Amino acid sequence: MKYDDPDLQDMLAAEYALGTLTGAARRRFERLMAADPALGRLVEAWEQRLNALGGALPPVEPPPGLKLAIERRIADEPIQGGFVLRRDEGDWIAFAPGIDRKMLNSNPAGSSTALYRLSPGSILDIHEHDLEEECYVVDGEIEVGGATFRAGDYIFVRRGGAHGLLRSRTGALLFIRGEA
Repeated sequence: MKYDDPDLQDMLAAEYALGTLTGAARRRFERLMAADPALGRLVEAWEQRLNALGGALPPVEPPPGLKLAIERRIADEPIQGGFVLRRDEGDWIAFAPGIDRKMLNSNPAGSSTALYRLSPGSILDIHEHDLEEECYVVDGEIEVGGATFRAGDYIFVRRGGAHGLLRSRTGALLFIRGEA
């Protein structure tokens, strides 16, 4: 889908506000909203329109037992106040030649959590960090500035810090928390 299409964005925002956007589609849209504040404003606009309609209706007494049924359903949810992203959900997007990124979470402050999949032979140039960055090598092997890091190794770069040329001769999977 082309998520930059204004008509699609408006339709998804309306479905989100109505509660009809569910499952993986809802979680995907929440990740898109986290990365694009304009989507959140679209949802707010739809909520205001829909709330005005709701105020025009007479109150309805809910059926007996509904509150208990809702409470049981909430208790059955595995995560409350957060979200789950399953391994087959989310999109791998080209980040650099030979490197794909799968965003897991991002926030308005500019930090994110993502997986990076490096193909054998991939290289990432030397760069500085405006925010702290944490990198955990999940699988494979990388070299940073001549030092080798393997699965299970952890790298921390302070805000304002930098690291040397990053390359992977074998391919690697990295879990990185830092700049978006």
